[in-house]
Amino acid sequence: MNKRQFTFNSLIGYFIVFLVYVISLLSLYIVTFNDYKKTINKQCDKIYEYFVNEGDEEKIIKIYSSFENLRISFIDDKVITYDSYNIFNDASNIEENKVFSYTNTSLNSTYYYCAKHVSGTQIYIRVGIQLTTPVILSYNFLIYGSITFLTIMIIFIFYVNHMYDDAFKPIKIQVKKLQRIVNKKKTISYD
Repeated sequence: MNKRQFTFNSLIGYFIVFLVYVISLLSLYIVTFNDYKKTINKQCDKIYEYFVNEGDEEKIIKIYSSFENLRISFIDDKVITYDSYNIFNDASNIEENKVFSYTNTSLNSTYYYCAKHVSGTQIYIRVGIQLTTPVILSYNFLIYGSITFLTIMIIFIFYVNHMYDDAFKPIKIQVKKLQRIVNKKKTISYD
């Protein structure tokens, strides 16, 4: 097997392993992120149902104020009447049943929100949950792990090629000695 064929076969093998790695982590990220979005929607539905049945913002605020990673906003006629951490100033672009993200630099975190309109009123309930650790970890492993994997793969390819060259040095020396003995000056290709 010559060096070019050896390198090509190695690259194909490494690429297949890298592809499996990326597909696995991408699947993990998609599953964890979709589960996270389902959690946000369920929590939004739960608070919405409680508000529709009870109709008392203060009770909801009291019940959910102890949840550190949960944000609740009540919006009446595009004006925020209550926001658990005063994150939002503007409610003009609220969309119902659509999960959207917001990164707050003062809290140094990212939240995803869902909003529900209370029928027959101008009131919207917006519920947000901080981005969870599994989602962050799966994303970081996908991005930084892929970069690390590619770097290691490239270094290993150069290392294997160097070892391949070193493996033929003794043979090249012996061939030169044999050529001197038989007085032949023919160039021999090893690649």
